[in-house]
Amino acid sequence: MAHSLARLVRSERLMPLAVVALLGTSILPISASRIVTSPRVPLLIVLAPLSQSLGALGRWVRPPAPAASDERIAALETEVEAWRTRARALEAQNQALRGQLDEATRGGALAPGLAIRQQRAPVIAASGIRGGSVLTLRAGTRDGVDVGTVAAVRGVDLLGRVERVSDRTCAVVPITASGAGVLLGVVVLGDGIDAPELACELAPAGDGLLQGDLADPGALVTPGQTPPEVTPGMLVRLADNSWPASAQRLIIGEVEAVEPAENAPLRLTVTVRPRVALQRAGEAVLRIPAEPKNADGGDG
Repeated sequence: MAHSLARLVRSERLMPLAVVALLGTSILPISASRIVTSPRVPLLIVLAPLSQSLGALGRWVRPPAPAASDERIAALETEVEAWRTRARALEAQNQALRGQLDEATRGGALAPGLAIRQQRAPVIAASGIRGGSVLTLRAGTRDGVDVGTVAAVRGVDLLGRVERVSDRTCAVVPITASGAGVLLGVVVLGDGIDAPELACELAPAGDGLLQGDLADPGALVTPGQTPPEVTPGMLVRLADNSWPASAQRLIIGEVEAVEPAENAPLRLTVTVRPRVALQRAGEAVLRIPAEPKNADGGDG
């Protein structure tokens, strides 16, 4: 215990001396400090070659990554962007092929008892006559097209009928063009296969719309029951016997509005808008009835 106290007393006496010594050396001239720094020189002479050798060995074991030039970086970035562009193009092509397969599947399902061959035909010209556009398609008699052949967009949306045909081209008047004629359709009041339907008579109304009388919804229910309501967004399909069988049940459009008729408030008028801008269509699908075959495989 006594020895510990003696050491503590001596250390407390030495602290002021150490502080005084440090202050004194700090104000000495540089020449007077050589006695302290002079041992550093022999040490550097001995250690400098050793440190250089160790540094060279470390660089040999793990060399630094070479710095890429600006040209190389730019070339790599260009290559990456080219692969990205190619991937996007392949994805777009894949989606287009899926759409074509979906069109063929849905279009054939509309007429399960009728053999139909669907011929894709691009629109190569549009002329503004008869108050609307007459679309010229790149498909003609050599492809099996005839006057009256039904044309659709995306395989299921009714476009019109072929009015003129040549060997390589044909002309189709969209159902929304002025003078295209009256269509008989049905409003599908639901999503199920057995959903009730309400008849309507449609004619071109301008601005790409169809408009006409709607049957009384009350005719679908017994007296006392609430009649179904026709609302915007409901599908309208073709149900017109004056059109070929290959056109039946194709989609005319969607209900846009239901209003009382101007001259007969008790009668309803329905406005229908096709799901695609028919007069600006870039491609059509011609629904050509397939030729029947005899049992021996020959043409009937």
